[in-house]
Order: sequence, then C-alpha cells, then structure tokens
Amino acid sequence: AKLKNSYLILDLMDEWPELFEKALPKKFKIFSFFPVIFFKRLRKKNYNSADGVIALASNYYRLARSLANDTAKGTVIYNGVDCKEFDSWTKNTSLEDKLPQKGKNEIWCVYAGSLGIQGNNYDIPAILEAALYFSKSNSTVKFIVAGAGAGQDLILDFIRKNELQNLLFIGNLLPQQLAALYRNCDIGMAVYGSGSNVDMPDKFYDYTVSGLAVISSLSGEIREFIETNRVGIIYKANDHFDFIQKLEFLLSDKEQLLDFKNRSRKLGKFFDQKTQYGKLQELIRKIQNH
Repeated sequence: AKLKNSYLILDLMDEWPELFEKALPKKFKIFSFFPVIFFKRLRKKNYNSADGVIALASNYYRLARSLANDTAKGTVIYNGVDCKEFDSWTKNTSLEDKLPQKGKNEIWCVYAGSLGIQGNNYDIPAILEAALYFSKSNSTVKFIVAGAGAGQDLILDFIRKNELQNLLFIGNLLPQQLAALYRNCDIGMAVYGSGSNVDMPDKFYDYTVSGLAVISSLSGEIREFIETNRVGIIYKANDHFDFIQKLEFLLSDKEQLLDFKNRSRKLGKFFDQKTQYGKLQELIRKIQNH
C-alpha cells in the first residue's frame, strides 16, 4: 500500500491464528506455541499499519480494533445479501420436481448449509430427533435439509431406518434454488453445536430476507439480533429436548410465528448489501478526509 501510495483497509473475517490453535489435537498444541506467537505478532504489525479496519461481526471488529492503531477508522460490515436479486430468485422453478406440494396447514422448517458432524460444530442430530418426535404426533411440520458434508449419509440412513415422511433431504442447491426453497418455508434453523465458533452465519441473512422465523443455538451477536428484533427463538446447543420444546412453542402459536416472520423480513432489509456497502463507502471517505 505504501509503495502504491494507497490507503490500507484490513478486513477481519475469522479469528486466526486462534482457530488453528483450537483445532490442533492436544498432543500437538505444545508445538504450536512459537508459530502462533509469530503469527499473532505479524497480525499485530499489519493491523497497526492499517488506515482502517472492518469485520463481518462485532466480536471480530472488537479484536481488529484492539490490534489497530488509535487513528485507524473502522466499522462492522455484515456480509448481508442483495435483497432485490434474492427476491428475483424466488421465482426459480428448478426445484419443483424435488419438493412435494405444501399442504394448507403445513409448517416447513428448513436448514441449508454445511452438514459437518466433526468437532461438535453443527447440531444436525437436533433436526433428526425433532423429525422423529413430530412424526409420532401426526404434526403438520415438515423438515427440509439442503447441503453437503459428512452428515449426509447420517441423515439418509436416519430417514430410511425410521421411515420418516416428514424429513426431506434435497442435497446441495444453487443460491437461486435456495431462494425459491425459502419462499415455501416458515422457520429457518441455525443449528450449531456447543463447539462452534460461528457468530453471524450467512444463512441468517438468507433466512431474514426470506421472512423466516429463526431458531438458533448460537450465542453472541446473532442471539442479540434475534432477541432484540423478535424474529425467532434460541435453544440450548446440543439439547435436543429443548430444541423440540422451542419448536412446539412456535408451532402452537401461529400468530406469534407470523409476527416473527414479518419482523424477520424487516430485519433482512437492514442486511441488504447495498446498505452494508454504503457503510464501506462512508468509511473510505472518512479515511480520505482524515
């Protein structure tokens, strides 16, 4: 940046090298001490030279702010979603052969994303146990899972073993197909294990712009958004009984569910990428005028 006589803005998208340190098996952690120290010092040097810092979530921004010099400008810029484009994708018809006709009184719960089962990062079993529970009560709720990962075989085996008609796995989808899927859904599931370091998952932006009520196990900033804006409900990570109870609450109060959905759509507009990019433009102007 100095060679080009340019301003330097650094974007903190993840907590490294801390994540590498956490991911290492215990027997290797002793060997990570010096490499981690080296990268932390390098990070501190880089951020101390920056004219501005941005991050995709508030806790990441606090870390970036602590590393930067006092004169550096900064702000949080959420990944967000292009609302206008996303809305246009809801007309996509390529999923029609994969989805059943939605019943008049059915409530569809959707999870779209990674199907990891390692490291207690995702709580996919919560969806499976909930589907099994509601299958025995003649409930009108249906669970739809889209994505790819090691948990795919677990889901398919569970469906076959328990002969579930209320749990549908539709594989990995294009963004346009996801938008069309969400149009038919009512509740977006952000199911993460207690070992997850995720703070503001991209699926949250998709869920809100689609006007879905959100059920999430994550703490931190997403929980603040959910509770403050009243767009959904929080359950305890890895507590499948609590997950089922919270779903029962949503299913039993249709007026509350509709209110969550309406509020969610309103919140989704806050995350519009045009709004978020506007914050970046304003930051650049501040740095230029400093």
